[in-house]
Amino acid sequence: MKCFGGHINRDVGLAVAVLKVFDAVHGLENALLSDPKNDLPGYLSVLKCLEEALKFLGDNCWLAIQWLEDIVEYLEDNLVAN
Repeated sequence: MKCFGGHINRDVGLAVAVLKVFDAVHGLENALLSDPKNDLPGYLSVLKCLEEALKFLGDNCWLAIQWLEDIVEYLEDNLVAN
């Protein structure tokens, strides 16, 4: 198990990053619901952040899920799941 520890840490790290970005996107909700006439540059900045976050999530969610499934499978195959 020790030899796989680094791989598991990397895989879990990606999953944590995906969750943090998802949480950040959720945090943009109020800014996106505001009236853009009040602060158009700020609103456009939030849209740019949303675009970057969605690209990150789109590029990494499936990969993180696959890696986490591989970790679970490894742990189950090696009777480490508990």
